[in-house]
Parts: sequence; structure tokens; C-alpha cells
Amino acid sequence: MDGLEHNLVGGTTRYLGPTNSRGSRIKVTMYGTSKIFNYNYGAHNAHVDAFLRMVEYKGYVVDSGKPDIFGEYADERAVSFIADSETGKGAIYVARVVTL
Repeated sequence: MDGLEHNLVGGTTRYLGPTNSRGSRIKVTMYGTSKIFNYNYGAHNAHVDAFLRMVEYKGYVVDSGKPDIFGEYADERAVSFIADSETGKGAIYVARVVTL
């Protein structure tokens, strides 16, 4: 093995629509902690982007696996969609992380 501990972490996302004073946001809940992130319109998937930011916030490092053909590590490949949320406004994700 590589000497690193590999684990799975999971969380839920929920879309929060714009208000008169704020733009769209995504709320991520992981292990009893919730955090709200601005909606990233430039991301391929804004829910995955917010989930990955929460993973970083919680102090985890995403295991990106092998590099793609350009030598880049795409974090989105390490995130798995599990199911839509009950409200239909979000989703449940899990990511493979490493602990140093």
C-alpha cells in the first residue's frame, strides 16, 4: 500500500434560491456541521463543487486517484453521487479521502 489511510466521507447538499439581498447558494451538511457556499456558476456541477469545499473545510484531502491524460488530478472523479435528496433540491454525495 501507499502508507495512507483511505476513508469515505459523506454529506448532503441543498440548493437555496436567491433572495432580494443574496444570490443562489448551496448548503452542505456533513457529520452534523452545516455550511453555506455561494453557488459556483463556473463549476461543471455546483453541488459537487460545494461538497468538495466542505470536504476541504472539514480538513480532509480528496483522493483523486490516477491523473487524467493531461497529468491533472480531477477531484470530481473521486466524488460519487448516491441519491437525490428527499426534497429534490439537493443530493447525497460521498468522497474517498486520505488521511496523512
